[in-house]
Amino acid sequence: QPNFHGLYLTFLDYLMSNGGKKGGVKDAVSKNEPNDYGRGLVDAILESVYSNVGTLLRSHKITTSTSERSLLKNLGSWLGQITLARNRPILQIMLDCKELLYQGYETGMLIAVTPFVAKILEGAKNSSVFRPPNPWLMGLLGVFRSLYEVEDLKMNIKFEVEVLCKNLGVRLEDVTSRK
Repeated sequence: QPNFHGLYLTFLDYLMSNGGKKGGVKDAVSKNEPNDYGRGLVDAILESVYSNVGTLLRSHKITTSTSERSLLKNLGSWLGQITLARNRPILQIMLDCKELLYQGYETGMLIAVTPFVAKILEGAKNSSVFRPPNPWLMGLLGVFRSLYEVEDLKMNIKFEVEVLCKNLGVRLEDVTSRK
């Protein structure tokens, strides 16, 4: 549920800042003691997200079902907030966003893949590491720029690219196209 992403993230922060132990967050902050209790939970959440994303991307209904695409988009938003926004990378072995965009183009799944990857990258706007001119981010934006320049590309896909650039504070014209 995207409306509760902020609440879920606050809860994870609470757990990771020693909130689950006696004394709670206040003691953990004053003693500067990290808590690994929440770390295992974050790893389990990420594993579940990657698993569900894979299931949705393999679904035959992903290009026709708006509910499946909406769920995929929400998972992308959550993934971006729990990783990039917290300065944690998305490992290529877990999810290769650039390859996913290329495959989406080749298989006609851009209608599902573009919003998903765009929502992931929106998490970078709250990051100190993954903001432009981060090379990983700029490489992906270059792929988006190349897609944007494709003739006969659906307007909703172009709109996703424009919204992503606006949210990241990047002008599409300033992004180098990747051929």
